Amino acid sequence: SDSSTTNARTLVNVKNDNTAAVGATLLAITNDAVASTAGQTDLIETTVASETNPLLHLKNTNADAVGPILRFTQDGGSAGANSDVAGTISFYADDADQNNQEFVSLIASVSDATAGGEEGKLEVNIAESDGTMTPGLVLMGSSTDGEIDCVISAGTKSLTKVAGNLGVGVGTNTGSFQAAA
Repeated sequence: SDSSTTNARTLVNVKNDNTAAVGATLLAITNDAVASTAGQTDLIETTVASETNPLLHLKNTNADAVGPILRFTQDGGSAGANSDVAGTISFYADDADQNNQEFVSLIASVSDATAGGEEGKLEVNIAESDGTMTPGLVLMGSSTDGEIDCVISAGTKSLTKVAGNLGVGVGTNTGSFQAAA
């Protein structure tokens, strides 16, 4: 906006006031540009120089118990395969030399794409000493119904701390031990 008005206001308002049009898409952005190895195309970029916190706010005003949903969909028009990435959330910040560096990423992917036996995987990757992104927490579906496998930490000298008590369950028997402070 090049307006001389500086008060807080809505610059773009897209409104569906037809209460019966519940399946309507309010905004569709299509970018048919071919991706290159030079980088991705930004569909939406928000740059805020005078605020301390740019905010993406999803708000559900319906009087029910269901909150907003942020959905990532990978639908390339062909059959899915193991290791397909469904979505990534990356967190970047400047290092001490003002290089914009990735410090944390969340990667959701397909562990097993077999129809009827689908298994997912969620990785929390952390930049370690040289900036290499390394999985520090991995949750992965199992071929056993109701079972999720978890890997915590990376490297044999990594430290995993537990504040309080740690419950350990094996089969139907459960045990616990007191973690040292």
